[in-house]
Order: sequence, then C-alpha cells, then structure tokens
Amino acid sequence: MAATASHLISEDQYLHTSYSPDCDFVDGVVVERELGEFSHSRLQSLLTAIFITNEAEWGVLGMVEQRLRVRPGKYRVPDLLALPLNYDRSQEVVTVAALRKYTNFLRRTV
Repeated sequence: MAATASHLISEDQYLHTSYSPDCDFVDGVVVERELGEFSHSRLQSLLTAIFITNEAEWGVLGMVEQRLRVRPGKYRVPDLLALPLNYDRSQEVVTVAALRKYTNFLRRTV
C-alpha cells in the first residue's frame, strides 16, 4: 500500500504505522520497496550470515531490513546494514551512518 504524491502522510504517521513488507518514506510519500527474487534473497541471507559470524572480529552488527533515517523526512529500509558493534540498541530507528568501509567493500565485491 504505497501513498501517492496526492496522499502525503507525516513522518510521525509513517513511524507509527506497520507496513508488510516495510516501506521507505521520502518527503511525505510512502514508497514500496521492490522485493527480491530467490537469488536476491539468497545473497542477502549469505551476506547476513557472514556479518553475524564475524560480528566480534569486525566490530559490526549486521542488520537486515532495518529502518534507517537518512535525513529528516527520508527513511530507507536497506537489505543489509552494517552498524558499529556498540550501537545504542535502544533506538528503534537507526540514525547513524552505516559503516562506510563495509558499504564500499560490498559495492566492489557484489
């Protein structure tokens, strides 16, 4: 159920609404995410397993489909998000930047 440009909602409404699957939010518009096919899902699972297996050694938390506040009014739900191991887990929505070294690594290898 994606909102259209003529049906804007507030950031607060987005944050207090459950979507299945979860949706992105850009400047008042709920944006449906494209769901992956088998190969996409499998790759996401394998990468998540690698991150979880290496959490302590790499100092990261591997998170799947975690809401990320990019800026006020813009939220994305990435397939995989690498966070510092000491991330404040009381925050339901991530507001810190993803770890660039892993983001860049994945861009080069995938």
